[in-house]
Amino acid sequence: MSLNKQNVRTLIGLVVMGLSLSTCLLSNRSQSVFLGLSRALQVFATIIMIFGIRKAYSDHKPKILLFWLVISSFFCTALIYITIDYLAYNGFRYYRFELYWATVAPSLAVAAVLYLMNIIYKEYVELTHGTPQFEEVKLKPPPYESDLHKFLVSLNE
Repeated sequence: MSLNKQNVRTLIGLVVMGLSLSTCLLSNRSQSVFLGLSRALQVFATIIMIFGIRKAYSDHKPKILLFWLVISSFFCTALIYITIDYLAYNGFRYYRFELYWATVAPSLAVAAVLYLMNIIYKEYVELTHGTPQFEEVKLKPPPYESDLHKFLVSLNE
């Protein structure tokens, strides 16, 4: 499998889907409905994105990527909220492993999803605005007969 843009986008979608499905291992019972909703939306958006990458017309691809980016940002916000909620209500009463599992693991998942979202966002910008064209800026040198030059010449005389 070569790493062209289509395969990289598909791989990103599958990684994010795996991270979202792994959140069912979190033991936060107070926010299980919120987490379940964000997980279901993320899986749905990822399936739509993979379909859009593979089969959609080129006119629809930016809209599909934008939809995935919005749902992924909602998913990241949900994970951050659940982590803060866990720390606020449970504190540091539990064993170290459960504290790690409930706070550090979602934070790492958020960091990974945000990094992958950045890659997809760059491709979204490339699809909507095209590749950026940089123009060379030519600077003109200052005129030779400046006031400073006249002053220096007058000092030498």
